[in-house]
Amino acid sequence: MEFEINPLNAVWDLYLPKAYNKGGKADHAWDFVGIRHAVQVDGTLNCADDVDRGWTVEVAIPWASMAEYAGTDCPPKAGDAWRVNFSRVEWEFDYHKGGYLRREGPPCDNWVWSPQCVVNMHVPEMWGYVDFSDLASRFSRRLKLLLNRGFKQPTHPVLAPRRALRCCSNCNRSRGQHQRIRRSC
Repeated sequence: MEFEINPLNAVWDLYLPKAYNKGGKADHAWDFVGIRHAVQVDGTLNCADDVDRGWTVEVAIPWASMAEYAGTDCPPKAGDAWRVNFSRVEWEFDYHKGGYLRREGPPCDNWVWSPQCVVNMHVPEMWGYVDFSDLASRFSRRLKLLLNRGFKQPTHPVLAPRRALRCCSNCNRSRGQHQRIRRSC
């Protein structure tokens, strides 16, 4: 399953029954049913005459929308681990008449949550892990604060990113470190 979003809050999702490098074909008609998403921009989009600070995205994907395709319990149980990855694609742009034009030629930059050790985001064997737990974590303080403000307790296990072992035999980075990679898009 893949989900993409941009600062305009435009989304794209797809289902890939197996990785592209294993002959997988994307189902572009598939959707995360019931997904909720929002974007907050701290600045102005596509205006080169000011300085922007960034943007934030929030996404809530219902477990039910993944259950048929997850290949495991959904929602997950405490002790389950899922391979996931998060990335940001960035293109080089030039200033043009108060806006931007994408540069022709240079490949895009990909910023990833877990190092891939290959220039390819679609290799699930290289994705990081998210461990699910019913134990309190350092995030519990934030959860307690939200509960005190009237938010409801989640009924699913708490997400906890795994501090994984080394990325691969040729790499000294751990999976928990961020890595910037260049690739042709």
